[in-house]
Amino acid sequence: ENSMFSVSPNPATDFLQLSADLPYGELLCYDAQGRLLWTRSVTDVRRISLTGMETGMYFLQYVSEGYRPPLVKLLKSH
Repeated sequence: ENSMFSVSPNPATDFLQLSADLPYGELLCYDAQGRLLWTRSVTDVRRISLTGMETGMYFLQYVSEGYRPPLVKLLKSH
């Protein structure tokens, strides 16, 4: 089943909090040109650090077995 996942805050500065009902999987981050920047394993930890990321627009994809919701646009601010 494809359902939405969400992140907050958005725009974000230092961290992201993922919605709590996700199965274990991976969070992928792409830049505006579609290049994969990083992948983070998501288990019990729903807080993702954005340290070192530049200000701009990114796209997040959540991937888990049989679960692939649409991309979410993330704005990273100062």
